[in-house]
Amino acid sequence: MISGASLSALVLADHVARYPESMAATRQNTLTGVALHRPVEELVRALCNGLASAMSQLRVADTVAGTANVPGVSVPVPYSFTAIPQAKAAFLAASGWVGADASGAADTFIVSPLTRLPAVSALAMDTPLATVGTGTGIVSSASNPALLAAATGLLNRSLLEAFQASGFFGTDDVPGSPVNRTLAATLPGYATGLATGVASVFAQVAYVGPAGATTPSAGVNSGGFIGV
Repeated sequence: MISGASLSALVLADHVARYPESMAATRQNTLTGVALHRPVEELVRALCNGLASAMSQLRVADTVAGTANVPGVSVPVPYSFTAIPQAKAAFLAASGWVGADASGAADTFIVSPLTRLPAVSALAMDTPLATVGTGTGIVSSASNPALLAAATGLLNRSLLEAFQASGFFGTDDVPGSPVNRTLAATLPGYATGLATGVASVFAQVAYVGPAGATTPSAGVNSGGFIGV
C-alpha cells in the first residue's frame, strides 16, 4: 500500500517552499466540531491520500520480449510519468482556473504529487511469467490504452472518500458528512489532471529466467504499484 502520509509530507514541503505565508491561515468551527487546522495542509493531505489509494488499486500491463527460458521473474522497478506538463494543462482546462495563482495551485495539487509519487512507490509486475524467461517488459501508454479511463474512475471515487474521511470538508461543516457541494464539484478536475499524468506511466521491467532455451518469445504481464 502506498503511503499517503509520506506523499503528502513531500508535496506539502513543495507547497511551503512556494507559498510559506499560506501556512499562517487557520480555521476551526467549535459549533460543529471542526478542529483547528490549516486548510491548505488538510487539502494536500486528503488529495495525497486519495491519490495513494487510487494508485494502490490501479493495475497496469507491460509488453514483454525475450527468450523462452521460463519462468521469468522480476523485481519491483522505478517508474516515471512522461506527461506531467500535460496533466497540469488538463487540470487547468477542466477546472476553468486561469492566471498566475491558478498555475501555482496546479503546481501544488497536480505537478508536485505526480513528481513526488515515484519517490514513495515502485512498480511490481506479477511473476513468474510463463511465456518469457529472460527479457524486458515495457510499461507505457501504448501497452495500457485504457489506463486514462481506469485512473480517472478510481480517482473520482478515492478523492471523494479521502476528503470525506478527513473531517474538514463536510457539508454544513460537519466532520464525516459528505463532501460539501462546492468542493465536490471541483474534484473531477483534480481527477482529470492526475489521471492524465498517471496514464503516461513508463517503466522498463527486467525479467530473468533459468539457464536454458534461447528461442525468442513474447508476452504480456500485469502488475501494480506498491509503497517503498
